[in-house]
Parts: sequence; C-alpha cells; structure tokens
Amino acid sequence: MDIKIITFLLSLLSLGACINETLDPCPPEPGNPPETGHVKIDLYVEKFRNASDDPLASREAAFNLRLQDICYYLYQGDRLIGQGVVNDLSAYSAPAYVFDFSSLAWGDYTLVAMSNCQAAGVLTGTGADRNEFMLHYPGADSTADFFTCVFPFTVNCNCEQTFEAALQRAHGVVRSRFVNLPGNITAAEVTLDRVYGQKTVCGDYGGDPIEATRHFRITPVTRAAAPDYVTGTFSTVAGQHSTYRLRLYAGDSAEPVFDRAIPDTLQIERNQLTEITTTFHTDAQEHIVSFEVTFDTGWDGTTEGSGQPQ
Repeated sequence: MDIKIITFLLSLLSLGACINETLDPCPPEPGNPPETGHVKIDLYVEKFRNASDDPLASREAAFNLRLQDICYYLYQGDRLIGQGVVNDLSAYSAPAYVFDFSSLAWGDYTLVAMSNCQAAGVLTGTGADRNEFMLHYPGADSTADFFTCVFPFTVNCNCEQTFEAALQRAHGVVRSRFVNLPGNITAAEVTLDRVYGQKTVCGDYGGDPIEATRHFRITPVTRAAAPDYVTGTFSTVAGQHSTYRLRLYAGDSAEPVFDRAIPDTLQIERNQLTEITTTFHTDAQEHIVSFEVTFDTGWDGTTEGSGQPQ
C-alpha cells in the first residue's frame, strides 16, 4: 500500500456486470426440440474493494449486507417482458438472490437489476428502453450506495440453465480523518470536485463534472468516538483528478477559519476506498501553524504540493 504525503506550512496568522456462467450439459435433442427452457440466475453482490476486474472474484457473504431493495427488468431482445421490485431484503442473508424463470422461449435475453435507487430523482427511465435508465448523483448527504447489473444470457435448450452474475457498486468512497483537530472547531466540510454526476445503468458515467460537498458537525461526543467522516461520489472524470478541499468552522460562524485545497491529486474509483488523513500542528493557543495530508489509495509513487488558500 502506497502513501502520499503532502505537507503545508501556514503562518501563525493564517489558517453491467461481468458474468460467469455454468450450463448444464444439455445439447438439443434430435428431431423437434421443445422451444422453452428453464433459467436460474444466482445474483451476488461484488465485495467492497474487490481488487479484480471480475466482480464475481470477491463477493459479499450476505446479499442484504449493503442492499435495502432490488428492482429488476427482464428483456427478450429489446422487448420488456417482465419486471418487479423486492422492497424488503431482510430475509435474504444468503450470498445470492436467485431469479427463477421457467418456460422462457429460446432466444437472447437481458436481465437488468438495480438496488438502493428508488428515492425520488435518483433513477430515470421507464424501462421500455433499458438504455434510457440513468442514475443521478443525489448529493453527498445521501448515504445510499447504488448497485447495478446488466446480464445478457441465451436460452437454447430444453433444460435448466444456471448462471452467476453480480451487482456492482456505482460509488467510490472517500473516508476523511482528522488528527489533533483544534478544540474550537465545531464543523468540517469536505468538497471533492470533477466527479461525474450521472451514470447510465447499461453503460458508463457521464454528464457535466460536479462538486460533491458534505458538512460534518463535530461535537465533544463525536470527538471522543474518533469517527470516520465518509463521503460517497461517482468516479472522477476520466483523464482528470479531483481536488480535495477542507473547510473548518468554529462556533456558530458561517465563515470558515480554515480553508485549503489540495489540487490535482485524487482519482476516485468505483467500489474503491480513498482514505484522507489530515494532521494538524498547533501552537500553545491552538492556532494551526501547519498541517499534513496523507492520501492512502494503493497508488504507486508519491505526490507533493502545497495548500492553496481559497
């Protein structure tokens, strides 16, 4: 694991889815074979921080560990032939949710499944055309992770065919930690820019780059618990880097007492964790005289730079 350390000095006056499949050995029978088949699809959830390009290489132990619901749409060719919603997954603690489709006519099909995206404004598209399904980033205050799966399969025999597919997380996760935070600080605000605002369910990220900002209250109770401050976003725009900006507030003031940005250093990736630790160095009056930002991302190499007042 590689660590990126950026040190700043301040004056005392300043501050989808990949598919594996297993098919029963069932060659067509001679003569006139029946034209329907029986299909079971074991749907898993890709494990957080899976290091493989194959989402089935590492799977969550319980299907409902990170999911609250599931919406699904079944297409024969481009025609929608079935859909459903499971609003309560409390009973689905096994690793896989099993779709069981009987009497499917021979042909090509696509199963589209989504989870945690029923909140108003998050998902658009009627289902008539699966390529119109679009996820919209709901803002950093939302703690829901979106999951999607687009799974094509073929029915070609009078037998039971069994497939495996995986739901993939659409978000990346940034976890902020603060060390030696001055005692007068009552709130922190983290902003990450140049992240995508949209994702097509059956395709890639897109839309204009956006900023994701999350405001955290800091109280004596939260200080004692030494919590992690978590922000979920879509991926950084391809070919760019995200800026990490930290603002600190004291008392009830709406103006930050500390406002610094570390530009062009981060690349947030789907289903991966970026840990950002900011360590403050203060004088006897708890004025911040310097701070150090450590990025733990698993990247190779190091990056150095200076904080930029905004």
